[in-house]
Amino acid sequence: MPRLALRHRRPAASTPATLGAVTLGLAAGAAVGFLLSELFAGTAKRLLGEAAKPAPDQGSVAEIVHDALSVLENDLQLRECHLDVVPVRRFAIEIHGWVPDRPSRLRAQRLVAAAVAPAEVINCVLVRGEDDLAFDLIDDSDALHA
Repeated sequence: MPRLALRHRRPAASTPATLGAVTLGLAAGAAVGFLLSELFAGTAKRLLGEAAKPAPDQGSVAEIVHDALSVLENDLQLRECHLDVVPVRRFAIEIHGWVPDRPSRLRAQRLVAAAVAPAEVINCVLVRGEDDLAFDLIDDSDALHA
């Protein structure tokens, strides 16, 4: 029967030249990846359909709040509701307050969104007769007398 002999080869010791080449390759790959991401980042966002950031010359936050408040004050139906506009972050505002019905709530958001576009409008307006019912469910008078 033939005899089979296996020889194991020792792994070559890492030389400084090998380590230098690997380090140089990793650094070059990272640099090329960074440059390509910077070049094609805008193209990728457009292809994915992400919304473009508002232009820096769109106005300050104070101007956006002023425009939103003036639109609400100029509307006869919403003027009596005394809605507030609160800046949340750059190019984003919230509308707060109470309105008599859902169409008024939607009207407030649409008017403000059209006035301050492309800024983001977060509608926090509550509807009387709907949103205030949740507060009436909690009866704290029993807890106070116990």
